[in-house]
Amino acid sequence: MGSMIRESRVARALVVPVAVLALWTVVSSVGLVRPAILPAPQEILDALWSIREEVPTLCGEVLARAWWGLLLGGVPGIVVGLVFGYSRWARERFLFYVDVLRLIPPLALYVFLAPFFVLVDGFTTTRPGVAVVTVGVLPIVAI
Repeated sequence: MGSMIRESRVARALVVPVAVLALWTVVSSVGLVRPAILPAPQEILDALWSIREEVPTLCGEVLARAWWGLLLGGVPGIVVGLVFGYSRWARERFLFYVDVLRLIPPLALYVFLAPFFVLVDGFTTTRPGVAVVTVGVLPIVAI
């Protein structure tokens, strides 16, 4: 009885994704949307298949950058937070600036800072790391 309920839940959970995939296939094959806007699912699978050897390397690079960004952005943010927590002197002199940062939603920081770094120095290999660190430190300090 339990396995039938589980199978029923899985079937119900798959209805919407399968329907969306079918609609997507029909829309792209009929030509209602340009392929540059919405490529067919088969085109996407073909593109993924063509880079299948590179995917583990690329995923590893992305994960490494994410961990370095978290480490290099989180550690200074936590240190600054601890300094503010334990030092009345630092809190009295610098907390105003952190409070100003709290008024800016983190999403606004991401939307502004990422293109800003690209405009200032281009999109080199080190620039995304600097952007991740900067964007990572500000929200942690502002919490």
